[in-house]
Amino acid sequence: MRKSRWFVLIAGVIALDQVTKAFFFDAECVLLPGALHLRGVRNTGAAFSMLSANPFLVALLSFGVIVVLVILSFQMMRERVIAFGLALMVGGAAGNLIDRLWRGYVVDFLELTFVSFPVFNIADAFITAGAILAAIGVLRIKEV
Repeated sequence: MRKSRWFVLIAGVIALDQVTKAFFFDAECVLLPGALHLRGVRNTGAAFSMLSANPFLVALLSFGVIVVLVILSFQMMRERVIAFGLALMVGGAAGNLIDRLWRGYVVDFLELTFVSFPVFNIADAFITAGAILAAIGVLRIKEV
């Protein structure tokens, strides 16, 4: 993957994340009855609200994770699936970090009602999808 496309993908993920958070910041409606609700919540912690008592630590850890993911991405740029997955993860992590720095919390708004699961956002979905893609890419690497 070319670095220019990698940066565009990250920017697109961040933009989509920030736009959806702006629209659904205080949402409260049913999208799919029995399946998906929009419910705006404030999350000062990390995944599953861990470390919510220390948002500065969460922001610092998020920044560190982004740096590591960028370094890994530049090392794996030739492996397109891995680079694509890492770009999704960087974009999602950066989107949430922007919230932490700008608002002091992350806006979550997607609630699955058919299963007990924390409310999440688009950035979280991209992080998860990116991790799955990167793992698939790693598993597909042929040893020389």
